[in-house]
Amino acid sequence: MIRIEPDQWLPHTYAKALSLVDMLRHPAADYEAMTAIEKDSLRQSQMEADEVVRILGFHNVHALVMKSDQVLGWLPVSILAVDATLTAFVLPQSAQLSAETFFQQWQNTPYIWGGITLHGVDCSGLTQRYFLDVLNQCIPKNTYDQRRAGISKALADITNNDLVFCTRIGGRGIHHVGIYINSDILHAHGERGVIRQTLDEFMSQYQLLDVVKIDV
Repeated sequence: MIRIEPDQWLPHTYAKALSLVDMLRHPAADYEAMTAIEKDSLRQSQMEADEVVRILGFHNVHALVMKSDQVLGWLPVSILAVDATLTAFVLPQSAQLSAETFFQQWQNTPYIWGGITLHGVDCSGLTQRYFLDVLNQCIPKNTYDQRRAGISKALADITNNDLVFCTRIGGRGIHHVGIYINSDILHAHGERGVIRQTLDEFMSQYQLLDVVKIDV
């Protein structure tokens, strides 16, 4: 595993992505030739075209970068355009959507591990986009950090925009997260993509871990 420790990071250097690209857990020169399952195991997150990242260091033809949400990952150097005029992250802008419009826009988007776009999204990517586009708030990308970003509460006290953390009944114990909206749960389902289920239907399929309120 290739690592670049924080005390070895480059001075603040920023770049833009030339196109949508997967961020990897470690450099992989043969990534494009891998199977979908192999790619899922390596994909940490994604960068969208023109998104600004901080370059932390290099290893051969890959760069270790940090996104504005603090996610770290490796990208091919060829996908990055260094911009000396940038001195900080350019924070993403809210689409200022209603919850219903957001669901209509994202409904049936396929599930992709680490995905953050309408081409494919995972559960925590969907909740991150919901908080940005509906609530105008940037929250962390992965479920563990999202869970720590708010205050735990009882399921009986659930209210709109609360996050519901759970594991699949009979599954592998991997964290899953959905958003509570008007008695329903909006989430990115592993097989069905982005769907909306009643709370009762959702809870019949998942084992509850936590309900979290993130102040907005």
